[in-house]
Amino acid sequence: MEELFFSRIEDMLKEKKKTQKDMVSYIGISAQSFTNWKSMNSIPSADVAVKIADYLETSVEYLITGKESDEYKNKY
Repeated sequence: MEELFFSRIEDMLKEKKKTQKDMVSYIGISAQSFTNWKSMNSIPSADVAVKIADYLETSVEYLITGKESDEYKNKY
């Protein structure tokens, strides 16, 4: 599941033409922290996941499950 979480983030960064560097700056963590979560296959804390989802204009639900609620489909 964690692997898919990071895969979805990477896919959305590409799709939205955003960078990981800008994302970690936006959410207030170091690039190393992000890399550590990814390499250890561990999902970041809920507050960080919410900030990532906000930056990517999606929901935490989508990042975790790959499914988007109707609320977010209509919003973006």
